[in-house]
Amino acid sequence: MYRVLIVDDEAIVRSTLATVVDWEAEGFRIEGSALNGKLALEMFLRNRFDVVFTDIKMPIMGGMELIGHLSGIDDPPLIIVLSAYNDFPLVREAFRYGVHDYIMKSDINRMYLIGLLRSVKDKLSAKEHTPGTGLEITRTREERLCRMALGSMPTHDEMLQGIWRLACFEIDDFKAVSLRFGEDLGASLTQPMLALSAQIPRVSSDCVLTGVSPSRLVMLILGEESAHQAKSICKRVQKIWNDYLNITCTAGISPPGYSENDFPARLHTAYDNVTYRYLFGPGGAYSAEEDQSFNLSAAFRWADELQPLWSAVKGLNTDALVSAQQAIFAAMYRGSLRDARETALAIVYHTMLQLSDMGADPRFLVNSGDQANFYQKIMALENISDVERWIVNFVHWVTDYLEQIQVTGKIDIMEKAKRFIAENYADRRLTLAAVADHVGLSEKYFSSRFTKENKENFIDYLTNLRINKAKQLLLKTDMKIYMISDAVGFNSVEHFTRVFKKKVGVSPRHYSEES
Repeated sequence: MYRVLIVDDEAIVRSTLATVVDWEAEGFRIEGSALNGKLALEMFLRNRFDVVFTDIKMPIMGGMELIGHLSGIDDPPLIIVLSAYNDFPLVREAFRYGVHDYIMKSDINRMYLIGLLRSVKDKLSAKEHTPGTGLEITRTREERLCRMALGSMPTHDEMLQGIWRLACFEIDDFKAVSLRFGEDLGASLTQPMLALSAQIPRVSSDCVLTGVSPSRLVMLILGEESAHQAKSICKRVQKIWNDYLNITCTAGISPPGYSENDFPARLHTAYDNVTYRYLFGPGGAYSAEEDQSFNLSAAFRWADELQPLWSAVKGLNTDALVSAQQAIFAAMYRGSLRDARETALAIVYHTMLQLSDMGADPRFLVNSGDQANFYQKIMALENISDVERWIVNFVHWVTDYLEQIQVTGKIDIMEKAKRFIAENYADRRLTLAAVADHVGLSEKYFSSRFTKENKENFIDYLTNLRINKAKQLLLKTDMKIYMISDAVGFNSVEHFTRVFKKKVGVSPRHYSEES
């Protein structure tokens, strides 16, 4: 069995990864999880893993720093990046460190993950590299575009010498699509999409199209095309995929690029423009030059202001939610109806981005019945009171969804909690809050439930676990007492000795000598 470490600060992502496939049937076993890169690195150095799935943005130590450390050790693990939607510039940087692959959190599902695990297994079983021939490999334009988009190849390419644009295509409802097309999505999905698009004369003559993941394709549109003309090309591609494969995609189109130096920024803009679907619905082709009714750059500036609301929503904290909403509504009534509508649009947009970052089901995000076009709904509201009621209903809808995720979890919550404690008991910083976050519950509710179901509170449970581990080390090893104290998570040997004597009745030294 290959040993796997999962690193992500979101409980939903860790839970989804752990339960969506039968890991052991595929030859893998999840033997550790961590909430940040620092804990992950400490776990890895104590007990090596073959594969590491890691988020990029985490507190204390992020994924990029963790990847840098892991890539620099002898016999590094295979690394899979867990990507939130707007993390792609960092994903490109990660590929420069030699990561194996990346997966969008919102794309995680059984069929996709099985295919990924099988490619990982193939790579691990043939870990010795084929000796180089010393000859430069001639790559097709499609391969070069893919490698430039992923950041594993410099953007010095003759394709980028004129005027050009980039378009990003995202498959809507990818989880459902991947179930239809099976495990080898490259052969069954991406290749047919590329073949069909090549039948469009304008695409075959003036564009380069490549897949950068099963759910995402990038197209380079060559020539001095206007935003309207580029959108027309994208719509033809979208139509042929819909007609022949029954696949709906959303496209984001960049401004024109004039040199190879423009490539990273234009690619980022194309990805950003796909997120217009969170307000206008899936299946469109969006360009900021033409779709000026919602300013993405302005929306990004709302992130800090809306963080208290999102934190309350994610934590299902009613008191904090009421407080955050009251602050927003108070500010709304001091402004105009237009300002109130912009506030509602920003709330929807940032909520959708955050949910996507958590790995929420895209069907929830973009196929929500008559609410799919949020922009149209919000702009039809006639006064600030209507905007307020709409926001309250929207937030209630989101919290209901998050509660449903928790209720329908596949692993018993207390078992998940105890397993996490068992994996991290040696970390002296392990807290009730960290465990509650791991299982996706509020700290207060988790504490009450943990005590009720385990007949002891969290502190007693953790202390007893640490003392039992210390007893094993005292009997089975020659470790010094101060080393054992550190190994089981105590802050000082004096504190460890006091607690041990209180729990066991004798000091650690006497216990070791008498046993």
